[in-house]
Amino acid sequence: MMRDDSIEIDELVKEPEKKNNLMLYIGILLLFIAIMLFIVLISSDSIREEPILEEVEMREEIIIFEDIKGLSEELRDKGFTLYTTSTCPHCKAQKEYFGEYLSNIDVVECDTNPDEVCPYISAVPTWKTADNILLIGGGGYESLKRMSDYCNNGICILPENNDN
Repeated sequence: MMRDDSIEIDELVKEPEKKNNLMLYIGILLLFIAIMLFIVLISSDSIREEPILEEVEMREEIIIFEDIKGLSEELRDKGFTLYTTSTCPHCKAQKEYFGEYLSNIDVVECDTNPDEVCPYISAVPTWKTADNILLIGGGGYESLKRMSDYCNNGICILPENNDN
């Protein structure tokens, strides 16, 4: 009987040790996880440099803004005219694209003067060069700049179409 009692006492003594060991392992694991999270948070903040990215985006916007000013002056100097109507949403977008520099461009409202120059305009917005070449549907910076580059002194020389 003695022997059975001693086994029970040994098991009772070992039971709290097992719980203590388990608690110790859990504590070490939680400490390890906390350290790893701390390292990840610190390293991600030092890698991310958002203010620099914002400055770069801001500089790009300024460059585009200056290009729009230059493009509007170039289109004016080369005799381009923008034909629009007051109710056309695409015309409104084309005008808003140039913003304050729209005043540099010759704009004809076809719903105000339909008989003068607009009978030749089949759709709006349309850009007309001094050489009477039409760019129907308006255009973004690249297409208008390319068209402007083809025109000098009222004569537009378009590149040959090499598509076979």
